[in-house]
Amino acid sequence: MAAMIYSKYQAVLVIGFTILSTLKLLKSVRFWLAGIFALLILIPHFHWQLANDFPSFQYHLVDRSEGFKLGCLLEYLPNQLAVFNPLTIGAAVYIMFKNKPSGQFERTLYLQIAGFIIFFFFIAFRGHVEPHWTIACSVPLIVILTQKCRTDPRILRYTRKFILPTLLLFIAARIFTLTDIKFIRHLAFGGKEQEYRELESEAGDLPVVFSGAFQRPSMYSFFTGKEAVAISSLYSRQTQFDIWQFEKKYNNNPAFVCINPLGNSAIYASDTIKFGGYRTDSLQTVNRIKISYDIKQKDFHPGDEVNVDYIMTNPYDFNIDFNHRHFPVSLNIVLVKGKELYLVDVNQENQVTMIRAGETVSGTIHAVIPVLDEGKYSFGLSLNNAFGPSLNSRFIKIIIRKDD
Repeated sequence: MAAMIYSKYQAVLVIGFTILSTLKLLKSVRFWLAGIFALLILIPHFHWQLANDFPSFQYHLVDRSEGFKLGCLLEYLPNQLAVFNPLTIGAAVYIMFKNKPSGQFERTLYLQIAGFIIFFFFIAFRGHVEPHWTIACSVPLIVILTQKCRTDPRILRYTRKFILPTLLLFIAARIFTLTDIKFIRHLAFGGKEQEYRELESEAGDLPVVFSGAFQRPSMYSFFTGKEAVAISSLYSRQTQFDIWQFEKKYNNNPAFVCINPLGNSAIYASDTIKFGGYRTDSLQTVNRIKISYDIKQKDFHPGDEVNVDYIMTNPYDFNIDFNHRHFPVSLNIVLVKGKELYLVDVNQENQVTMIRAGETVSGTIHAVIPVLDEGKYSFGLSLNNAFGPSLNSRFIKIIIRKDD
């Protein structure tokens, strides 16, 4: 059980559906001993989650939650058909409807398949469901289909005539994506090493700093063996790089900043890659600055003044210069509704120009609520720089209403 959970959190569903289909397990001493042993093995992971403010749960339960969107719901079933092959899952569903489970094991297989599909269907009401999240039920699906092929000649003929040819087509397509054809490179299936080698030729031995997702720095390090890091912002999601915090050792040191056309960025282009970037002799990032604040009013109209008392702490062992020549910093109010993000300029009573290493400063900011659509918004404070507005504070819900 512990190995499954370490592999993928969906293992909790596998275990849960197994228990639901076999309630007598709860009377088994061996089952409880296995569960206790699994919890002991998982203690290091629980400790890691606690030490890092439960990033996995924050990501899946909060950051990924987009609220109800009809598109997320409508795409769910087509995505599942694409993942499992409509011919394969169609045959499995037919078998499940036409035949009652013949025993305890088969009942568990049925519940695993139905449970996963139904569970993530309801998850689709709160946001996008990645198609592969249900992949764990592919094992019971294959087992059911294989068992039926042994006893039902019609299912066997169907499998040979329809399912096996699609598997051969899938294998052929996978082999095709391994080729270095230009068309395949444009689909982002190939040419990766050449792309990142060209980026390396511009960056030299400097660490490369990317903005946004984790894929680009990961591939750069994989192909070149050199250091790279991702700096997240409110326009992207937090990644493993936010836990590692490698960028701390690059601050106030030279680096190659790979940001698409912005300010000092130059455009580097060849037949295979186009990217923006520039060299800096002094990198500065602000993602680890912590801001707490107090806001009493949570109901606003456009044009209302909002006053916020804040406390800002610099945990770095170096100073943060708000007037940095390459990476200036501004304090902003952030309003988020769905995928829309609005930065609101503020006036500070005592303008912060620098926070020294380990220092905590406090103050009050004033701003005006902009003209926005009526509704609920997430409200927070953020430090904005070349990498975008960073996640520096908690977010709370406010309401913006139209004037009567």
